[in-house]
Amino acid sequence: MKAKVTFGSGCAISDKMFYVPSFLDELEEDLEHTRIFVLNTEVTPYWFYHDIYDSTIIATCLRGKSDRSERACYSLSSKGLVEIFNSNSTITEDIFHTVSRTSYPGELTGIKYIAGHAYVCGSGNQVYKSTEDGWVSISDDIQRLASQQISEVITAINSIGPSPNAKNIGLNVATEKLRDYTMLHGIDGLAENSIYTCGSNGRIWHWDGAIWRIIKSGTVQHLHDIHCVSDELVFICGHNGTILKGNHKSGFSRLPTGRAGINFWSIRACGEKIYIGSSVGLFEVASNKLAPCVTAVAAPGSYSVQSIDVFNDTLWVAADKFMLRLHNDQWDFIEHPDNV
Repeated sequence: MKAKVTFGSGCAISDKMFYVPSFLDELEEDLEHTRIFVLNTEVTPYWFYHDIYDSTIIATCLRGKSDRSERACYSLSSKGLVEIFNSNSTITEDIFHTVSRTSYPGELTGIKYIAGHAYVCGSGNQVYKSTEDGWVSISDDIQRLASQQISEVITAINSIGPSPNAKNIGLNVATEKLRDYTMLHGIDGLAENSIYTCGSNGRIWHWDGAIWRIIKSGTVQHLHDIHCVSDELVFICGHNGTILKGNHKSGFSRLPTGRAGINFWSIRACGEKIYIGSSVGLFEVASNKLAPCVTAVAAPGSYSVQSIDVFNDTLWVAADKFMLRLHNDQWDFIEHPDNV
């Protein structure tokens, strides 16, 4: 019996393989369960899977093969469980087994493997790094800042007076203070001393290996994903058609998109174009002009992009029910057998 699935946020393993979490459509909403698929276009059948029980995987990343380690895929749950998977072994780590915290600052949201270590971000300015001795926090100072900001919001709400005018003033104060609080969504970098993370209210942080610094974004829109192409070229996307281009040294500028009503969830540069995933399909930027991406394959007219990733010159697109691949200038439409 087929069990239809909806894909989540996946990552490219190679130009022929993709790793993607999925969720059974008929599963009860209060049950946590993730079915992880590996798509391999060199074998038949294309798809094989394993299940992760009692966890919802919200982000993935690839650890490439090196002199110190084998290639592996990382899966992150919102509660801090990390599965490290390859064909030889499966290891599960709990970030909060080695990271002590006096309170629960909220859920985790993103993971990226950077320069020999996995990095994780989350709400309340959480950023954690994997080490040989376990996971450690590298954001204690900005986490304390977030805790202070939440305390100020709660104080403002508790101090609201009974009159309608007092309620309006109190709510305005609380809302203004809440704009300073950051829920981090995306993390990326090319070196241990240059890591970016972004989140709500247009906030961008940069880590130089020692301290975090706020980078002006020029927007108050929520930011969701980062792609570091080089030290000089970083792309960020977010709510209401937001696409930012720049770096921590010279700042960021916003690309005009004319798509104020569309939220962008993922962004990657591939070849001469920038590709952006949204809930209404795939877009591309060429010569500073944004347009719907024409794939010329059998994809339905309307679909949601869950994630996009790049391996060398191959672009992978995980839609809600199928996969797209741009390889050697040719688009492939890859169906999942359970969704046909």
